[in-house]
Amino acid sequence: MRYKGLIRVLAEKLKFLDKILGSMFPPLILVKILEAKFKEVENFIFNDNTLKYFYHSYRNNRLTERAIEIPIIRHYMEKEGSRNFLEIGNVTNHYYTYFQDIIDSKVVVDKYEKGWGVSNKDIHEYRPDHKFNFIFSISTFEHMDSDAGDNPEYVKGDSKLITYAADNVIHVCHNLLNEGGIFILTAPIAAHTEWDQTLFSAQIFKEDLLKVKSIKIYFFRKISEIEWVQTNINYAKKSKHNKPFTGANVLSIVEIRK
Repeated sequence: MRYKGLIRVLAEKLKFLDKILGSMFPPLILVKILEAKFKEVENFIFNDNTLKYFYHSYRNNRLTERAIEIPIIRHYMEKEGSRNFLEIGNVTNHYYTYFQDIIDSKVVVDKYEKGWGVSNKDIHEYRPDHKFNFIFSISTFEHMDSDAGDNPEYVKGDSKLITYAADNVIHVCHNLLNEGGIFILTAPIAAHTEWDQTLFSAQIFKEDLLKVKSIKIYFFRKISEIEWVQTNINYAKKSKHNKPFTGANVLSIVEIRK
């Protein structure tokens, strides 16, 4: 089903009214309209697993890739049963209630974002005294290079490998991930040139280079403003940012087991 611009318009109005009116007078009518539309499409399929789309007012409103990233990360947490977490990029702290029953404690490393319990370091400089069984990163690795021109510290050609993101993937696998551990990262395609270069180069995600047992890469494509389906690498390589829908239209999920 296609909703054209209706969902996005309603969501933008919801954010605007919430900002102007505050929590004293939430725009309940728009909330009910959005909820009705979302109930028509509540679930998506990831590797034959039925997961529920994630809705939250913080950088989501069911319109962005966050709607599937968050449930996919939780799916892996439930499947692996680990409690030894490292998060690269301060994301899940914004969705505390969604993860509170599964994350007892975690280490969060984010170079820029301030927050309770967040270590403000470049992940490449992070050298803890122990390794982790479960490492995850949600839409963070694509920002590690030029960040589409928004990173003033970026120096082209200064990375050891093809990109800083590539350097950091290797650092995580070599120095931070335990034997038998899992590293999951998600990142949009076609939004940041260096991430696409890293993912599609066939130079980085190799078992011998990363010193890991297996690497699997999955892709999702957006088929309406609130629906995503799994797709293949050929479709991902041809995808465009902001086409046909605003923002990310393809999401990559990398699963690395050591």
